[in-house]
Amino acid sequence: MRISTHIGGRGLRGVAWACALALTLVACGDDPRPGDDTAGDALTDAADGDDDALEDVGPGDTAVDDDADTAVEDTALADADEDTGAVEDADTSDDTVDLDGADGEDLDATDVEDDTTLADVEDTSSDDALDVDEDETSAAGPFDDLAGLTDDTLRAALLERINGQTALGYAAEGIAREVMWAVLDVQGGRLECIYTGRTVAAENPTAPPLGTADLPDIDTTPNQDCRLPDGTADECLFNAEHSWPRSKGADSGPAESDLHHLFPAYDVANNRRSSYDFGETTCTGNACEWAEGGSELGEREDGSKVFQVRPKFQGDVARAQFYFAVRYQKGIDPTVEATLRAWHAADPVDDMERARNDVIEDWQHNRNPFVDRPDFVDAITNF
Repeated sequence: MRISTHIGGRGLRGVAWACALALTLVACGDDPRPGDDTAGDALTDAADGDDDALEDVGPGDTAVDDDADTAVEDTALADADEDTGAVEDADTSDDTVDLDGADGEDLDATDVEDDTTLADVEDTSSDDALDVDEDETSAAGPFDDLAGLTDDTLRAALLERINGQTALGYAAEGIAREVMWAVLDVQGGRLECIYTGRTVAAENPTAPPLGTADLPDIDTTPNQDCRLPDGTADECLFNAEHSWPRSKGADSGPAESDLHHLFPAYDVANNRRSSYDFGETTCTGNACEWAEGGSELGEREDGSKVFQVRPKFQGDVARAQFYFAVRYQKGIDPTVEATLRAWHAADPVDDMERARNDVIEDWQHNRNPFVDRPDFVDAITNF
């Protein structure tokens, strides 16, 4: 008489010999199959070996039941991550026990090793899932979903994200300059001119946050304790530089008070820049019409008068121009654009610029996408 059944675990051989000794099918059928419990427990332990990992993977995971050996095996095999050898070794469902075999052997002697393999596969797949989730979380950014878009499609998508900012106002009751003097550009209690490196003491660094009822009036032209880059003292006034000139479209509405293109500036440097295009001068230092701190006013190769920003802030100014062009749908002269692209590459985004972007978002509720995603500059062929 031959009886074939599917049984997993080390208890198979014991079951076969017990049935042979009993010489009756009834005795064999009543056998409690202790080997099944052993194998089930081993598989259950393997599947439950990393409780936190399974909980973090997500709601799609199969729950482990101590009495559901088959469900445990199926879950472990499904998570084997294409490890063919591990899957084939772990699958004992096709093993057939021949109780009338000549010597009772061929009873899959690798079941113990299979249990270990399942545990390893389960743990590895859980860890992999966690790693993927963590990577996806850390890579997330406010404009990352727009990656792959180019030119007009990208410009339109960016405009939709950044055109709803809160306008802070510039004159009269506007607070854009006050935010800049008291919060946005304060480093170590001082403001630094973007063009020259001169610094002045920030407006009342101990004043309460802007917007509170007891906030004192803030002077919009800081003028105390001016220091040159070499540390010596000098008299100077600071004001707000519109890096995109008012005469070219930043003279009213939200554009006038948009902090993404406003910077503190020594008033003389601000006046010398005027509304000249940014560019590379052919002069150097004192040979230029004006120069201080690395910034220069002079002629470029075609004879046009341009303003060259000192290297420390060339990238900041370039990304401000790209932002303004997209936000207010303005065009940039091709010659100027070529210079700005070179400055963007030469002076990459740094932590201070990222922090400034964050603070501006707190106040006017939009961001400069070219600070968050500098690669978007190359994705737009023509600004």
